[in-house]
Amino acid sequence: MVSSLSPEARIKLLRALSRLPAALFEEVRIAVGAPKELLPGEQTSPMEKSVALLNWSDSPSGCGLMSLKLTADDIVAYHRSHTQEVKYDRSSSRNSRPIIVLMESTLPNLVFDPETRKTGGTNADDITDILKDLPVSLIAESTSLQWHREQQVLDLNPDLVIVHHSCFYDEMASGDPHEKFVSFLSFMSDSRAKYIVYTRGFWQDENPEGLELWKQNLIQNSGLDPQRLFVFPLRGNFEQETLTFNNLINARKLKLLVKKILGLQ
Repeated sequence: MVSSLSPEARIKLLRALSRLPAALFEEVRIAVGAPKELLPGEQTSPMEKSVALLNWSDSPSGCGLMSLKLTADDIVAYHRSHTQEVKYDRSSSRNSRPIIVLMESTLPNLVFDPETRKTGGTNADDITDILKDLPVSLIAESTSLQWHREQQVLDLNPDLVIVHHSCFYDEMASGDPHEKFVSFLSFMSDSRAKYIVYTRGFWQDENPEGLELWKQNLIQNSGLDPQRLFVFPLRGNFEQETLTFNNLINARKLKLLVKKILGLQ
């Protein structure tokens, strides 16, 4: 079947579908006649289900992308005229106290600091210690490759998300953690949150062009506003295990960046 939507329109439709409440997404699926067994299971993310519905619609046996778009538009418009539950404008919904979500895996090999690792802590615990004296609310969100709480994070209406690029890594499960990371950023693209993405991947790279290219690829693949994404490369030495947030240089830089983003004194 020849696609009737431009690449830009396909991406826009995909994001719109991924943000629908589960009940409305199911209503769209039923309306276009997509077999339920062709979609991923209940434990998968809204973005993964939306990709599956989009792919089915664009297949020879599907309803067509334009039909999917028109159906989804009609259903959303109907519910908007009858209820306020579909979506509110988070861009103007401010928190009286800034909310920061800390997203990190609990896998020991992803915990940077050896002492934190020994006590069963996470990088989010170390970041909490750095930021605990700021006038903010800190919420920790444990992640894995099976994690599918995108909507819950969105509903928190966070001002800032501090997230480890490898937070979806899982050595025991199949799947692409980077793809899931990009999918999460894409899901959150219409929120008002800003993001600090931290990584140890550039500790030996003195060339800032490599880091900037990596950042631009994240922006391009997720559709996130470039003004809302901040990349935080940890500094130190991998072999000496100083690539941690307990390294005073990294701790001070992170705190200063958070204060700057949130406009704190």
